[in-house]
Amino acid sequence: TNMSIGNRTGAKGTTATCGGGSCHGTGAGTTVSITVDYAGGVPTTRYVPGMSYTVKIHGVRTGSTFTEFGFQFASVSGTGSAQVQAGTASALPTGVASHTASSLNIIEHNSAPLVGTAGSYHVQFTWTAPSTAVGNITLYTVLNAVSGEGSADNTDLSGNTSVTLTPILTPSSVANLANSIGVVAYPNPVTNILNLQAEKAGVYNVHVYDLNGRTISAEQMTINGTASV
Repeated sequence: TNMSIGNRTGAKGTTATCGGGSCHGTGAGTTVSITVDYAGGVPTTRYVPGMSYTVKIHGVRTGSTFTEFGFQFASVSGTGSAQVQAGTASALPTGVASHTASSLNIIEHNSAPLVGTAGSYHVQFTWTAPSTAVGNITLYTVLNAVSGEGSADNTDLSGNTSVTLTPILTPSSVANLANSIGVVAYPNPVTNILNLQAEKAGVYNVHVYDLNGRTISAEQMTINGTASV
């Protein structure tokens, strides 16, 4: 595996990106994104403690025909040197393994590069949130597009990114959420239309989530009496 390179994700203990530190090339050229899904291809930036999600990592090397890639992934809570492991990864695809660096579980390719298509690579696996809420969780990743000629050189370019998930605390019934912000919400439970009545008229940013963290509605509303979502 790639234990010798340590952690290049951007999380605690990162010594360099893949584009530097006696590693591969530097400069723009490779971009990478993380998408967290609960089900049905619906992305979320929130998590329910103990729930499993599909993490999808997608990388693109602009204008390239490279078909070989490598990546690292880490999930942490906290900030700076106080970051700690948050959540667990499973259902890792062939060619992907894990090791420990800086007390974090680093998910990455094995020693052989992973094969994508010309200029792009996609990998996904299961990530399970901690059983209790630990505040915000940041998912870090780095992806490297390589020429495949067997050595680290300036033709191999990488990209780093991260996404932050905020917790959905339970219990989170409509009534509890409404009481915390001075809004009456009914009916509870709701099937199609949720009515909102605010203590004070004004413009509100209304976000409605289901208990799996999926966004049902997100809009800015003027509430002067009663409004419906």
